[in-house]
Amino acid sequence: MKFKSIFWLFNIVVLVSLILFSFLTFFLFGEDYAFVYWSNFWLVAVVFIVVVGGLDFFFIYNWRLFSLMEDEEWSALLAWLEELIYTRNRLNRFYANLLINTALSVGNYEAVQRLEAQVRHRKPHLMHILGVSLGIPLLNAGKPEAIVDFYGPLAEDSKVQNRNWAVFCRSSAQGEEGIGSLVSLLDDKDISIRLLSFKLLSENMSLLDDARKDKVRSVFSALKAETEGSSGDRKIQKSRDEHLLAHIYASQVDAVRTRLALQEELRG
Repeated sequence: MKFKSIFWLFNIVVLVSLILFSFLTFFLFGEDYAFVYWSNFWLVAVVFIVVVGGLDFFFIYNWRLFSLMEDEEWSALLAWLEELIYTRNRLNRFYANLLINTALSVGNYEAVQRLEAQVRHRKPHLMHILGVSLGIPLLNAGKPEAIVDFYGPLAEDSKVQNRNWAVFCRSSAQGEEGIGSLVSLLDDKDISIRLLSFKLLSENMSLLDDARKDKVRSVFSALKAETEGSSGDRKIQKSRDEHLLAHIYASQVDAVRTRLALQEELRG
């Protein structure tokens, strides 16, 4: 259903419901009760105006945003968000997150890097919230040193949201130095992180000591069982719903899951 249709339908339904409710009090409860109700109708009217007016204001205020999203004009939406953030100084969590997602959907990594620079300069506290996603252009470029430099401080900061992803990104770019952190991430709550950590460790078994090899082998069976069937589908989808990086690594996660399903035991 079109955005404009939803907007008008909502207002019509609310208005008709209010009118029907008002008149039904007369027919269902009689004239005396209806008179009491109508004498206090101004209270209902105030609540109605505040609630519906607030929702209408939200829709109208974001009309351009909803229209562009509805029409799937992602490049135009990106340009609008950049104008909103950089020219009209509307840099906040909501618009920044939307810009990141929109920029990545059209493959515009430079837009994400521009946003990172603005966040660091104007609102550095937002790095705690947006930092992990703002590093995606570096992950795409595949430059280990730059990835470690970017995600290192985020991985060490307990205030960072989705810090576990920052730890994974740093560790995956550190080579042998990151093995200890990857082993720890085998117990992470996020199924995508556990699968990705398992992938990197199982591909580098020669670098592990006996205790860590045993840990990886024991995790193999657990991950194999955990990712099977519809239950596995739900867990992986939950991971992707919770963070953008799970989408970025989706193909790798799916490949590990397939490998687990086909192998009877971990070799190496």
